[in-house]
Amino acid sequence: MKNNIITLVFVTIAAVLIGSINTETVKDYQGANIVIQWNNALLTGIVETSPPPTVGSRSIALVHTAMYDAWAFYNSPARGVYMLRNLTNGYPPTDVKSDDMNKAISYAAYRMVSQFYSKSMNYYNNLMGQYGYDINDNSTQTSSGPSGVGNLAAKYTMENRVNDGSNQLGNINEGKPYSDYTNYSPANDVEPAPLRSPDNWKPLLVPQKDGNLNKQSFTTPHWTMVRPFSMKSGAFFRPKNPPPYAKFNSTRDDLIKSAQELIGFTSNITDFIKSVAEYWAKGPNTVLTPGHWCQIAQYVSERDKHSVDKDIKLFFMLGNAVMDAGIACWDTKRFFDNARPVTMIPYLFKGTMVNGWHGPCQNHVDYDLADWIPYQDKYFVTPSFPDFTSGHSTFSASAAKVLQMFTGSDAFGDSVTIKKGSSQIEATCSDPVPAEDIVLKWDTFSAASEQAGLSRRYGGIHYDFSDYTGRDMGTRVGEQVVKRSRLLFKGVDPDTRTVVDGGDHDDTPNSSSKLVSSVLLLSLLQFIYYLF
Repeated sequence: MKNNIITLVFVTIAAVLIGSINTETVKDYQGANIVIQWNNALLTGIVETSPPPTVGSRSIALVHTAMYDAWAFYNSPARGVYMLRNLTNGYPPTDVKSDDMNKAISYAAYRMVSQFYSKSMNYYNNLMGQYGYDINDNSTQTSSGPSGVGNLAAKYTMENRVNDGSNQLGNINEGKPYSDYTNYSPANDVEPAPLRSPDNWKPLLVPQKDGNLNKQSFTTPHWTMVRPFSMKSGAFFRPKNPPPYAKFNSTRDDLIKSAQELIGFTSNITDFIKSVAEYWAKGPNTVLTPGHWCQIAQYVSERDKHSVDKDIKLFFMLGNAVMDAGIACWDTKRFFDNARPVTMIPYLFKGTMVNGWHGPCQNHVDYDLADWIPYQDKYFVTPSFPDFTSGHSTFSASAAKVLQMFTGSDAFGDSVTIKKGSSQIEATCSDPVPAEDIVLKWDTFSAASEQAGLSRRYGGIHYDFSDYTGRDMGTRVGEQVVKRSRLLFKGVDPDTRTVVDGGDHDDTPNSSSKLVSSVLLLSLLQFIYYLF
């Protein structure tokens, strides 16, 4: 982005899921406050660890929630989410100093990012050292000062969230962290097995840089079980109407029309289409789409000269919005289990010849649509989860709505220049791609969000109906998060609408027994859905 929030360093690395990718390094803007600095520390952890977008969005929410709770302790009437003043063995001094708040915020952030992204511990330790904070100060008593406040905020946040349905520790099924415990099984076998159920998601065999093939598996299919911040459940905003299916005559034509749009993009591809698809991709070893919107919020922070108080609130809302967006989006992905264009287009149009892009540096090739491929890196053809709805659209719309409601305006005003020859998908072409510099500019948050969703259609990742439904869902999520957050800022318990700052209400409905019941219900609903 033009304010040097990030610098892209293009390198080739070996990775599990992808052979050659962009690795981002994250950078503060000049004069960035403590919230921005820790947000970038968090984003650095995401880049270096490369979690799925669901896991990444949850970490953004929880880190900023702990930071908010530490801040709220010092800022009456604000109410914490998990750390309430009457639970902390003391009240803050009346003469609160900004240094104390910064210290408490830092300890909260440090404890949280350390648990999520241990690969980046050197970065986190060095940052604490720059502040002059003792990383071995493990006090959890508010009477011991800001370090105790921050540590306690992180402790309460993690204790309330470690068993929130995400399976963070892998203890629900005695498996790996964040592994599925809902017994998801794809309706189709991995390619090259023939399609058994064309309308359902099919795992791919994705080539790796070392010549091996990686078998896809649905990434976090259990994510609908994660406890949201603002919604009653992951299904709260589930679309009433399913996506169009090939198996139904009443919807087949709609699906064909949507698929033809994607074929048109690859048949008539331009440098602009390529640049938009690549810019917004945010795949492995990047800040991911939720983190990208954190960077957009950082631009707003610098533009509007935010104080710590403002940024604590903004990033708290933004983090919870992208977390809830991920939960809602993955609920629809799991429930509808919809096929991706990369498998549906060859199924629908086999035998149809077209001319167009068919791989890096091959812009005008005659080929059968049975062999259609999206405009993506060959080592990361399509993400490993179903189509409906678009994560990019849902994440982006939720964040854009938060920014609109927080700033009171849709005005954005940022831009980025895609340099001549900077394409990573077509880095080896004889002619530079793009052929000339291309400027992407967004006057509004809405325009940026819409382009993020459109980018996945340009790249052949999602259909238009997945994009538009995701936009609508994300907008509603963002509104819900802001409404709940504003009550907390006023000192009101969002669950009871009372102003009492106390009561150890257990905001953990996902007990093991309730999780088991929910899993069984989800499986039953999907079984019934597949029958019809």
